[in-house]
Amino acid sequence: MYRSMANSITRSKTENYIFHYSAPVLIITANRKDYGNNIADCSCALENMMIAANALDLGSCWINQLKWLNENETILKTMYAFGMKEDERVYGALALGYPDTPDGLPNRVTAARKGNPVTFVS
Repeated sequence: MYRSMANSITRSKTENYIFHYSAPVLIITANRKDYGNNIADCSCALENMMIAANALDLGSCWINQLKWLNENETILKTMYAFGMKEDERVYGALALGYPDTPDGLPNRVTAARKGNPVTFVS
């Protein structure tokens, strides 16, 4: 278990844990827990929503914490109340709202690449 997951689990046990950055909208994606492409399907849906949000000048942020708490009894009860079925689990979420920037628009400055290199083979 890596540090951010452990921190989320520990912090989720407190009354004031806010994992969605107080965004006005939280979109939750769920899928059948025994389906082989459950995470991939939810990831594609979330990415498409993020692209659409950017085109509409909205800010978005991928949220992992609910997936990490997939078997938490309190989270499950809440998700069932929202309509999630018992054979489903959350595989991602998206915070959505207007960016907290001077002009209210998403930051579209190209960031320096970090992390693993991408190699194209033709």
